[in-house]
Amino acid sequence: SLLSVASQKGAAATRIYVVDDESPAPVEAELEALPIGLRDRIEVLHQKNAGPGAARNLALDCLADDIVVVAYLDSDDAWNDNHLANVELAFEGGADFYFANYHRQDAPQGLFDKMGFAPKGDEVAGGTGVIWIPAQVMFERLLTYSPIGTSTVAYRRSLFGTLRFSKLFRSAGEDKILWAEILNQNPRTAVSLRAEVEYGKGVN
Repeated sequence: SLLSVASQKGAAATRIYVVDDESPAPVEAELEALPIGLRDRIEVLHQKNAGPGAARNLALDCLADDIVVVAYLDSDDAWNDNHLANVELAFEGGADFYFANYHRQDAPQGLFDKMGFAPKGDEVAGGTGVIWIPAQVMFERLLTYSPIGTSTVAYRRSLFGTLRFSKLFRSAGEDKILWAEILNQNPRTAVSLRAEVEYGKGVN
């Protein structure tokens, strides 16, 4: 996951927060194998095991003041090389909320194709596969079969920086609730039709 962050092309500088939710595989040992330049950009946060929502909330509570856009990446997933470049392009174009198509390691077909999600909209920029989509359309879709994968999401901190993940759900649903809260505020929403994240199978 962290190497995929380091491989991003044409994106602005990133600051990386890694939350160790009392993992049985302590994160420091894995970080030692990373290039020094990458390790220097990482801040490790520790907490007693409390689930994914609480882990992400800890990182949100510790963000530096100058961070403008928040993006997520779970430890068993990897961004494609152009993910942050497309995120940056969308936010420079006025986006408030962004997500992308993705696929799983054992299923190269993108999730959008699998679930029949084929949104239409004007392109943010030609040739990128990133389009604008009405937030209300996404809010209604979220209530049924959600196409939004957490590791594909980015949003504008100035608008949604006080929102947090629900701690009531430890294995599923905490992210869907947050996306619903965001979309209910009618943000300008961009979506990438191309798969930008590979979902893996980690230790959970």
